[in-house]
Amino acid sequence: MYKDYVNLLTNPVRMRIYPALMVKNMTTLELCKAIPEIPRATLYRHINVLLEAGLIKVVEERKVRGSYERTFAFDKEAMKTALAQENLPGLTSDILNNMQKRFQAYFGGGPLDRNGDSWVISIPLMADDEEFKQYRKELCELNKKYMLDYREGRKLREVVFMSAPFLDDPEP
Repeated sequence: MYKDYVNLLTNPVRMRIYPALMVKNMTTLELCKAIPEIPRATLYRHINVLLEAGLIKVVEERKVRGSYERTFAFDKEAMKTALAQENLPGLTSDILNNMQKRFQAYFGGGPLDRNGDSWVISIPLMADDEEFKQYRKELCELNKKYMLDYREGRKLREVVFMSAPFLDDPEP
């Protein structure tokens, strides 16, 4: 089942829609204004995909000049299902494979630092459980600063953070 969620969650257009709805419920018109570089027909198509998958929902519907205007919201419970514990190993692997393919296509044997557009780093952190919760909270706040600011000249970047405690003896 998680394979479907990988496709749903890693599509570049949908990666613009559901984060916007995480912050604020919006109509299609509001989404079009918030994400102007995505053609309206494309936006409608991807909204329908997310609706059918249950990752977003209609929270209000009102009649406007002979048609209905729907207000959409991010469905937190559906996302919890998508990210359920039993799905995480496969989902994590697929997301990383997807990202690796994009890295390979982007660099295509070219220079490692292509105008500073990409960055790969692994940082060991020393933190107890409470400090790590605080770190994650601060990181989420920093992400909000950049996540939905669709100013001209900005481009979508996927940032993946993973965390796991080091094992005493990682070798089998």
